Amino acid sequence: MYMQKHVKRYILGLLSIVFLCILSYSSLLTLPVSCKDENRILNIPRHSTADSVAKVLDEKGCINTFMFKLAIYTTFNQSRIKPGLYNIDDSSTLGELIKLITSSSMNTKKITIIEGWNIYDIADNLSRQLNINKDKFINLCLDQEYIQSLNIPFNIQSLEGFLFPDTYTFLSNYTENDIIETFIQHFMNIYDSHIKTKLSSSHLEFIDVLILSSIIQGEAMLTEEMSTISSVYHNRLNRRMKLEADPTILYYMTPEDLLLFKDKPGSSESSKVFNKYKRIDSRHNTYYHQGLPATPINNPGLKAIYAALFPENTDKKYLYFVADGTGGHIFSKTLREHNRAIRKIRRGY
Repeated sequence: MYMQKHVKRYILGLLSIVFLCILSYSSLLTLPVSCKDENRILNIPRHSTADSVAKVLDEKGCINTFMFKLAIYTTFNQSRIKPGLYNIDDSSTLGELIKLITSSSMNTKKITIIEGWNIYDIADNLSRQLNINKDKFINLCLDQEYIQSLNIPFNIQSLEGFLFPDTYTFLSNYTENDIIETFIQHFMNIYDSHIKTKLSSSHLEFIDVLILSSIIQGEAMLTEEMSTISSVYHNRLNRRMKLEADPTILYYMTPEDLLLFKDKPGSSESSKVFNKYKRIDSRHNTYYHQGLPATPINNPGLKAIYAALFPENTDKKYLYFVADGTGGHIFSKTLREHNRAIRKIRRGY
């Protein structure tokens, strides 16, 4: 009889411990995630560990390091962390955060934004991969009231240039607003950590740097030429010459004409299309207007932005360049040299 009572007490005690563990585990996963850092984008590089992610979350003031590690280890998710850019605002609890950064591809989608894509390219890509409304995305990128609500510390006319090229991890149910706000938060993080402190070296305002870098991004196929291309445009701006940058013309072509121009490069048809747009009085036409276009013409990467900030310091004072047919360019100081280079390329060297 005594033995039976002892066994019952032991079982009840064990069940109580199990119940308390379950209760504690449940409470742990419902701990609130509320970041003090205004930047809500969590960047998880490849090969990140639970320890490194816990440290970043702690630095952002989102969740205590010990609590995060305890939760991710007790759920056996420490080896399932997936690299990417995550919007922490999508997770109100610790359990939701762990699910977000360890989700399978069924719940999340990795989207890579290519350097030099404009808002129309990005909208087209997102509509195919995430089934978003392409027109709504574009309209939001151009909507002044919506742009002001994002609290971007610059006076801008559109979000062109601010959708930073990178690989993002989006939830499959993200709305157009969610995606844009993730882009903007990441851009501002890049600006604060990599660009802001370098602006003092340039005589240009940041928006002008971004516009110029988008032209450089549109011109350069070779990264090593970016700073030289930048020097050409800086030299032309300093001399009050028109930039005459071809990518600015392509920016306002209709999709049909742009396709024709790209499908038949160097043909009489593409030349006819290009010359037609050169004569249009567009605020982006650098053949028609002096100075920089009204807005960026695409979303440049960090290397193009650095090239705009730090043009090649050359005594040659290049003012012209022409594509050499291999991805590079021939640079010239005078119009005579430039025309000679064009003839040389047409003859096939």
